[in-house]
Amino acid sequence: MYWQYTPYVLPLVFSALVSAGLVIVVWQHRSAAGATPLIFILLAVVVWSAGNTLELGCVDLQAKLFWANVEYLGIVSVPVAWLAFALQYTGREKWLTRRNLAWLAVMPLLTVFLVWTNEAHNLMRSNVRLDADGPFSVVSKTYGPWFWLNMAYAYVVLGLGTVFLMQQFTLSPRLYRGQRVVLALGALLPWVGNVMYIFRLSPIPRLDLTPSTFAFSGLLFVWGLYRYRLLDIMPVARATIIESMQDGVIVLDARNRIVDINPAVQRFIGITASEAIGYPAAQIFSSWPDLIARYRDVTEAKVEIVLPPPHPDNAWPRYLDMHISSLHGGAGQLRGRLIILRDITEYKRVEQDLRQAKDLAEAANRAKSVFLATVTHELRTPLTAIMGFTELLQEKAAESGDADMSTYVDKILAAAHHLLFMINNVLELSRIEAGKAQLSRQVVNVPALVADIAQKARSLAAKNSNVLRVKCPPDIGTLHADIGMVRQALLYLVDNAAKFTQNGTITLSASRQPDPADNGIEWILFSVSDTGIGMTAEQMEHLSEPFWQADSSITRKYGGSGLGLALCYNFCQAMGGHVLVESELGVGSTFTMRLPAFAPI
Repeated sequence: MYWQYTPYVLPLVFSALVSAGLVIVVWQHRSAAGATPLIFILLAVVVWSAGNTLELGCVDLQAKLFWANVEYLGIVSVPVAWLAFALQYTGREKWLTRRNLAWLAVMPLLTVFLVWTNEAHNLMRSNVRLDADGPFSVVSKTYGPWFWLNMAYAYVVLGLGTVFLMQQFTLSPRLYRGQRVVLALGALLPWVGNVMYIFRLSPIPRLDLTPSTFAFSGLLFVWGLYRYRLLDIMPVARATIIESMQDGVIVLDARNRIVDINPAVQRFIGITASEAIGYPAAQIFSSWPDLIARYRDVTEAKVEIVLPPPHPDNAWPRYLDMHISSLHGGAGQLRGRLIILRDITEYKRVEQDLRQAKDLAEAANRAKSVFLATVTHELRTPLTAIMGFTELLQEKAAESGDADMSTYVDKILAAAHHLLFMINNVLELSRIEAGKAQLSRQVVNVPALVADIAQKARSLAAKNSNVLRVKCPPDIGTLHADIGMVRQALLYLVDNAAKFTQNGTITLSASRQPDPADNGIEWILFSVSDTGIGMTAEQMEHLSEPFWQADSSITRKYGGSGLGLALCYNFCQAMGGHVLVESELGVGSTFTMRLPAFAPI
């Protein structure tokens, strides 16, 4: 008789059939994380259980050894597949490289080889004989050194996978408690069954229940698959910062079901995590069907969305910055999407308030400019009449020879000219600010312009016993600009330098240089340097502000209205240039007007 029947094979047959059935069930969810390694675990259990069944049923020693060797094809595969399952399920897929898998397979392959060649070395088993003393005959043996080494390897690999799973679910929210229990039981059952068999503690002596415990683990996993969506809904790694962050975080799986949401989103939609997780996003966010339809299949986006006001009496809609990014598995397979929502409603309110304030300020500034233009225009008419009559008085005083009267009239006329100069400056500034300044661009010969300005500037420099120096290359070329604005701006700069310099040197220079960005543009630089009192960094920050003065003492000592430099800055900006300032207190200052050499005329 070559075959023995014993009811003890029924658990093994049950294990093989259940595992085979579970392979079919899990195959339907093979796209989920961890499903493929779980299929390999179940297939290995099928081989293990079937081999053990046939080993138990045979009565011949050689037949039993053959099927025992076949069992090892499943036995050595289970630990590696279990570790792969744990790595995939806990988001550590990057460790499952071909190189790492090859290293993991070395020990199982050597074990299979040594099992089938055991008669040559007895590294797996020795003292092999047939033991028929019990209810069924079994192979009695003494375990060899490689058996214990392989068992230690298997326990280490199985232990690593179990640690990864337990660590993952220890850190995950309480919502995943059911998944934790399922995984914990599924991980512990095979350990218990194998330890009981190896150390002969099994309730059924001589029967290896390890494959049956793996089958029960498979049943637990499949039950968890439907009860807790074990493979579809993985606990996403969540640090404390995710829980406490103000931005909303939503994780969707490949089927657009909610995998996870943080408290910010829960407050936003007024629903708890347990009420949302596992349900379609379209169902949970049904209040915004347009957004669901628009972004249902979008895997990458960074957009601003507007939601209706949460309450009818709230006039403000809700503004959100939405960032969508895809989540991929180790093989590049789309696993889901991550959505981050940032509430920017308050920012939008402030932005609108600032925009309104800016519009009001610009309107007030335009009104001020129009008012100044009107007032200064009205002032010029009577002032022109005053200057005309004063010139007549000057002629009468000269004819009469009245020296005192001539002195008085000269002072009146000088004051009138100064007042007219200030009125013209205010009028010019108001025109620029109101956008009514008219530029008259023309081709300007730079050396001739500098010579003309130098002639007028010498008298300005001489007021405080200063020396004027001029530096201008004769081949500097031409400039396309409003010659009136350039001349007036340079005279302002020279006058300013002469005002704050005594017994010093004022240098007027011009140069041509290419643009630092090497974009074909050339610039003409006009510089006015002095050896005067200089300025602090704080004072330089306000130079472009109209009517600004450093302090009252400087105003009393040196005079000035604070309009000249402001006009200089505005002139340069109107012509596409700008003004650079370098200054050191007690050493002097350098003002540089930088104007484009070529511009449309």
